[in-house]
Amino acid sequence: MRAQLQSSTSHLFTLFLILLSLSKSYSFSCNTPPKAATRIYRKSFLHPSISSSLFLSLSSSPEEESLEGAEGDDEIQYESVVKINDGGSDLTDRFKYKVNALMGAYDPKPGTSDDEYGSGNILNAMLNFPTTYTFTVVGKTGNDDVLKENYVDMVKKVILDSAGGNDSMECRVTPRGSKFTRVSIAVTVESSAMINGIYDGLEEIEETVMKY
Repeated sequence: MRAQLQSSTSHLFTLFLILLSLSKSYSFSCNTPPKAATRIYRKSFLHPSISSSLFLSLSSSPEEESLEGAEGDDEIQYESVVKINDGGSDLTDRFKYKVNALMGAYDPKPGTSDDEYGSGNILNAMLNFPTTYTFTVVGKTGNDDVLKENYVDMVKKVILDSAGGNDSMECRVTPRGSKFTRVSIAVTVESSAMINGIYDGLEEIEETVMKY
C-alpha cells in the first residue's frame, strides 16, 4: 500500500512537471523561434527522467523536424520588415538606380575618363539620346519688367544657340517673389556634352543666381 502511494505521488509529481513545462513553453513560444526554444528546453531544470525527446515534441512540429532533417543544422532565417517614412514619395526608382549602379550598369565605356574631373558619365548612362531635357534657372531681375524680359530672352538665346535652333522649345516663366524670375525651358538635346555646355552658358549670364 505504501509503495503504491509513493508510486502515485511520483506520477503526480511527474505530471505536474510536464504541465509546468507546457505552460512555460506556451508563455515564451510566442516570441521565441522553434529551434531556439528547443535548445532552451534541453537545458531545462526539469527532472532527468523526463527525456529530451519530450521537449522536442513540445517545441517542434513534425514539419519542422522533417525540415531540420533535410537541411541539417542550418539556422532558420527570419525576415524582418522595415517601414520607411519618406513623406509619401516613391522609393522604387531610387532603389533601382542604386542597384543598377552597384551592378555596374552606369559604368563609363572603356577609355572614358572616370575621375573628379570628368562629367556627363551619369547622364550618358541614364538617358537615351536624343531626349527632351528641361533646364531651369533663377535670375535676379528686381521689380523691373524690362529686365525680366531681357533675362528670359538671354536664357532662350543660350539654349537655342547650343541646341541648334530647336523649334520645339517649351518655355515657362514664373515670378519668384518681387526680385527673382524662374525660367524653365524644355528642349531636345543630343548628348550630355550639350547639356553641360548649356549650363555653362546659363551660368555666364550675370543675373543668374541658380541653375538646375
